[in-house]
Amino acid sequence: MENIREIARRMTEAGATSAVVDLRGGGFGIVTDRDIRTRIVGAGLPLSAPVATVMTTPVFTVLPDQIGGEVLFELLERGIRHARSSPKPASWSA
Repeated sequence: MENIREIARRMTEAGATSAVVDLRGGGFGIVTDRDIRTRIVGAGLPLSAPVATVMTTPVFTVLPDQIGGEVLFELLERGIRHARSSPKPASWSA
């Protein structure tokens, strides 16, 4: 499992505000800029810690053919700001 520093570096290089993490045992997690501020920097967690200690799992996944308004409603209802887009839900991946 990658450490926090490596994920943050890749997010910066990509200009991304979040990173989806492959759990390799099935499914995905997500770490966001907000997670980095509140769960890492604010809590004094070392950057060498595994990203699994701060990521959210399972990640909310939307399908490409879902209507944008439906996705927005789901995000608001769940109180989250990020979603993974995939041709199949995370629960289907092995």
